[in-house]
Amino acid sequence: MVKFAVDTYGKLNVLYNNAAINTAEGPCTEVDEQILNLNLDVNLKGHFFCCKHAIPEMIKAGGGSIINIATGPPFTYTTGERSFADVYLMAKAGLRALSRSIAGTFASKNIRSNVIGPGLILAGGHEEIKKNPQAVELIRHAIGPMNRIGMPEDIVYCAIWLASDESSYCTGADITIDGGASVTRGATFKDDALPLLSAKLRW
Repeated sequence: MVKFAVDTYGKLNVLYNNAAINTAEGPCTEVDEQILNLNLDVNLKGHFFCCKHAIPEMIKAGGGSIINIATGPPFTYTTGERSFADVYLMAKAGLRALSRSIAGTFASKNIRSNVIGPGLILAGGHEEIKKNPQAVELIRHAIGPMNRIGMPEDIVYCAIWLASDESSYCTGADITIDGGASVTRGATFKDDALPLLSAKLRW
């Protein structure tokens, strides 16, 4: 992938690490090693190897910007006392640590590394999610005070800024884009989940 980019465009300045998988695997007590490895391979090791191979080309190009997509800091994927994503959250925490370490190590090479932490963003799978009562409950507790689900553009505009020279003094940052969900973490809604999805959210 890195070789293709350099061969096609002559150099590499931006790496956008967005690949992710969440199998709703449950708490750690219920996760087998196959699911553990799958989640770590996609959500952490994939980002690691992209950075490993992109950074030398960025150094040759005189610098670059690495943008790692994690998840909103307060996002715990829980309903009641049950976690639905221990491995996913562990991988995303590792990605945050990796991104900060890269930011410090390669700052002298004019390479910046930042994290975007999305909240609930509308994606292609949400129509199926709305059919799953447990998933709907997760969505209900993830909505922030803006009372809507985020759109892909909400993340894209931040990524474009981080990729550009306009953010040249920004590295090691962790930018949360969650509609204020982290501000009201712990708040609950009195509405039933399905009416909330159908009536209150602006999809």
